[in-house]
Amino acid sequence: MLWDFPSWLLRFNLSEVLGASAYTLMFALLESVLIAIPLILLAYIYVKIQDDDGVLLFIAGVFATSLVIALALHLNDALWARKSLLALTWIFGLAASWFFARIFHSFADPLNSLLGRLALLISVYLIVDIFAIVIVIGRNL
Repeated sequence: MLWDFPSWLLRFNLSEVLGASAYTLMFALLESVLIAIPLILLAYIYVKIQDDDGVLLFIAGVFATSLVIALALHLNDALWARKSLLALTWIFGLAASWFFARIFHSFADPLNSLLGRLALLISVYLIVDIFAIVIVIGRNL
């Protein structure tokens, strides 16, 4: 979408550009929520089982592993057929995340700082998504 955006500004009026962008943002929000819910549930289970300081490192590792797999699937469609490889990669990522969370507690402070900055970015993204929802509802009424 972003590579087409400059040409859209020349061809379409503002309401058409906002409408097309709103539908794209709605789909991205839905996809993000569907991917994040199982990961958040997994993190919740980890917090209940392991009550220690490595929770943040584990959660960040799980999200990073899932992000790497999603990017690999996006860049190479042939990986969809190799589900066992994807499952092993994800399980290895979980194990590595658990290991680093148990061993390397010194990464917790820099990770807290980074995640605090990312939280600001995510809040801006959610505000833009709320505007996108309003635009989509307004166009469909």
